[in-house]
Amino acid sequence: MKKVLTLVCLVGGLYGVDLKVTIHNTKEKVGNLVIGLYKESNQFPKKPYKKAVILADKTSYTFKNLQKDTYAVAVFQDKNLNDKIDKNFIGIPIEPYGFSNDAKGFMGPPSFEDAKFELKKDRTIPIKMENQ
Repeated sequence: MKKVLTLVCLVGGLYGVDLKVTIHNTKEKVGNLVIGLYKESNQFPKKPYKKAVILADKTSYTFKNLQKDTYAVAVFQDKNLNDKIDKNFIGIPIEPYGFSNDAKGFMGPPSFEDAKFELKKDRTIPIKMENQ
């Protein structure tokens, strides 16, 4: 019984942190919001550790039972439901997007370093959508 209780306490200490992502400045309520959660700089913002897709008329999503760790968030509004962010002929996004820490990129997305944050306890982070 002690071993089971110890294991439950250890696992409970590693997991169980929630991250609520609130999305602001979504002007058109069409399509979906695609929310990517990232743990690795070499994956950001291409291959999320976790991904959520919500209707564009929603304003938040909560990732539950995460490890205490360093993360970054990228969001885009998939207006035409093709599961990718559309870009113009020179590669500039034409669908709204946003990043944690309101990170901005130059000639591309921001770096993981600019968008990262520590998740040590339940937390809410705001994402301001750009390119409206």
